[in-house]
Amino acid sequence: MKILKYINEVLGVPTGIDKLISQAEVIDHEGRKAVKKVFTREIGIIKWLPPTLLFRPVYPFTFDPRERFRRELNFMNLGSQVVWRTFSTPAVLSADEGSLTIIREFIDGSLIDYGRDADLLASALAEVHSKNYVLGDVKPTNFVVYDGTLYIIDAEQAVESSSVEHRAWDLALNAFFMSYIELWDVQKYKNLMRRFLKKYLASGGSTEPVKNITSIKLSSISLLMPLPHLVVLVRIIEELL
Repeated sequence: MKILKYINEVLGVPTGIDKLISQAEVIDHEGRKAVKKVFTREIGIIKWLPPTLLFRPVYPFTFDPRERFRRELNFMNLGSQVVWRTFSTPAVLSADEGSLTIIREFIDGSLIDYGRDADLLASALAEVHSKNYVLGDVKPTNFVVYDGTLYIIDAEQAVESSSVEHRAWDLALNAFFMSYIELWDVQKYKNLMRRFLKKYLASGGSTEPVKNITSIKLSSISLLMPLPHLVVLVRIIEELL
């Protein structure tokens, strides 16, 4: 499992609670629980340097604190301009451009469970993509489910883009995470991915990003998947399209 641990670290997947909260902390803000995220903390730069170097040819990752602050704030504030139908985002309570700090609403929900919440995630990604946005970082800890609603709680790599390749990256990275969560059960992975992609398409997601999940351009992520899972993924895409 050392290989999986290495992959997790390269992709910024927390391997412990300390990494999960390294950039963010729960605080009391005007008498209620909130989350304070400081983008200048060194762990954020260290976390995003490898993905920026390794995967920037296929997705515009950045490790720059100011740019990550701007991306997250822009996406979180989209809710005031766009009525999201399939998901929500925490309310931004304050943002300080000088210290690159965002204080946002605390969502007291549970981290996403693919088996239970795959449809919610698929619908959310389809809607994000339909609004010409991509998330870039779709690891499970960036999503919380509260009272049946999916919340996107981290968007520091989200950018405005209509690129098929960028949308395909979101789907490919999601398939990658699912493959390791269901590492020992290929049949379960097969059922889960088929359900996820069917829901993505039924929710308005385009066929082109799905078609490009296993393209040569995205081989930097697809080839990191377990081979049996990758074979299954290719067959599911052929079946759906």
